[in-house]
Amino acid sequence: MLVFAPPPADCPLAPGAGFPDHADPGQLHCLPTGLRPGRDADGTPRFFLVRYRDSVSGAAGGIVQVELAARFPDDAEKQAALARGWTLRPIGFHTARARLEGWSTILADVGVLGPWTEAFPTGDVLFAERCGLDPKALQLLDTLLKAGAQGGVKVAVEAQYDGLGPCWPVLLGADLEALAAAILLGTPAASGAGVTADEVAAALLSLPRQPGIADRLGPVTVRALDGNALPDADALLAELAGRLLGDLLVPVADDDPWRERRWRLKEGMAGQWNWDLSIPRRTRAVWRGSWSAAELFAGMGVEERKRHFPALPALAPFAPVAVTVVAAMPLDPRFVRGLRVSVETTGPGGVPERRSFAFPGRSTVERFTAFYPALTSAFVLAASVTATLAAVPGATTPWPRPLPARAVPVVGSLVEITPELAGFGLTVISVEPAVFERAETVRASLRRGENLLAEAILTAQAPSGAPAYPLAEPPPTLTVTAERRTASGTQAFLIYQGEAPPAFIVPTSALEVLEPVTVAVTLDPASAAGAAFVAVTLADPSGRTRLVPLIPGASTTWACWPASVFDPLAYRVQVQHVPLLADGSTAPVIIGPWQDASSAALVITLPSQEAVSS
Repeated sequence: MLVFAPPPADCPLAPGAGFPDHADPGQLHCLPTGLRPGRDADGTPRFFLVRYRDSVSGAAGGIVQVELAARFPDDAEKQAALARGWTLRPIGFHTARARLEGWSTILADVGVLGPWTEAFPTGDVLFAERCGLDPKALQLLDTLLKAGAQGGVKVAVEAQYDGLGPCWPVLLGADLEALAAAILLGTPAASGAGVTADEVAAALLSLPRQPGIADRLGPVTVRALDGNALPDADALLAELAGRLLGDLLVPVADDDPWRERRWRLKEGMAGQWNWDLSIPRRTRAVWRGSWSAAELFAGMGVEERKRHFPALPALAPFAPVAVTVVAAMPLDPRFVRGLRVSVETTGPGGVPERRSFAFPGRSTVERFTAFYPALTSAFVLAASVTATLAAVPGATTPWPRPLPARAVPVVGSLVEITPELAGFGLTVISVEPAVFERAETVRASLRRGENLLAEAILTAQAPSGAPAYPLAEPPPTLTVTAERRTASGTQAFLIYQGEAPPAFIVPTSALEVLEPVTVAVTLDPASAAGAAFVAVTLADPSGRTRLVPLIPGASTTWACWPASVFDPLAYRVQVQHVPLLADGSTAPVIIGPWQDASSAALVITLPSQEAVSS
């Protein structure tokens, strides 16, 4: 996982465009340098902006279908970086949102054309959604599209990603009451309104201190672990500010996950508290970008503009009618065997005409021209959709599952198909490539109760899929596991289990050991009286060791780093103690052999005095 720290000076990326990896110093996680539209198999951009006015119902508005992908380094840039000793890896986003905005050099306060629409990134595709436009936005949109180089429409995108705060072998300590009084007394946090993370950091950085770094920063004590040099004081206090969120402070309730979170003091926090900065801290950041449709609009001819920026006129007698059929959805042929849309219109002589379109085809948008007949006949435009899903995995009769035909609502001369209208749900699963460095397969299963609805088995050769399932209540449960084969059999690690979202991305961090397991070490009371001094040396699978002295009646915690997420807790223990003999004298120190352990509650039992004497 990336670390929110400046990359080395010889980094091949621009400042702020990437971060180093927490485990591999030669790996850089790259932020996008911009956005680009997705494209169909025939190269057609996946951008469709239709404006309509329905003369029958009086409805007016617009629909935007857009797919935007992140611009990451291409193969040539990756190879150039690799030649210099760097491996470039695109950052994985776990959620995103976008909205339509207008810009103009001649109009003031163009503003927002639509609300934020949530999306779930899959691979480098950040946003693939449908946005609706109201009549007011439609009127402004018409003006912008006519403005040429003096105005246009853009899509603003925000995407969230996770990383680790900087880590140092440093132990910070403070009395919680003194720390709260020093940085938060009299602030809104004390009254419940809350403070932001930046305000907490600013308060810590303003604590009184001596020039340079000392063993105390205000009420905070600083101690280096294992004899390491101390980092800059500002960096330590900035990291401590992040550690306080959740320890000393709790978030103020807010239903909007995108709004900057505010924090208030926990109740009843007192006593001494220590923060081990060698243990990484998970944190979240937001990448912001935008893409202007003017890039697409300017390079198109008249016919292409009509295709991607159509304005559907009000229906009128004796006039041709441009009918548009849109099915902008991910259709994985492994799970959706077929999707057919049937459209019935009125021909020039008033005779019904029927057309049928199969998706996925060469494009997600199909068009044809119908005709509004004489005044004596009404124009008819009706549509229906039929979908066929793949067989249930492991079914005794592996036959495809045809769904009943469903009528599709029509707005003006626009026919828009969604998975819900076709009678099925979709969950798009995407796995970051680095996941397969640790696991051989990722299994995504959709179940309703005990019934298996669909299952995708993803590999390095096929890292994404869009399993489909028939719509019904209750919503299905998605279970995602990573699997790898060993000499003793197949090991599985549960990544997610819960209600199926529209999309789910498996990040590399899902299989990285980012937090240690806390082991509580205590001395057996029955044998504590027989020793003047007891200590244990603990070693985790990575080779990290720590000497821990034991005090009778007290528990000591130790952070053990497992070898991988697939491996259970396992470590080694070596006990050394100074026996206390019956006459009050002490025997020479005894250092025991290394022993294997696997408990999160380790109890140290010393040998009896008889065993020591012998």
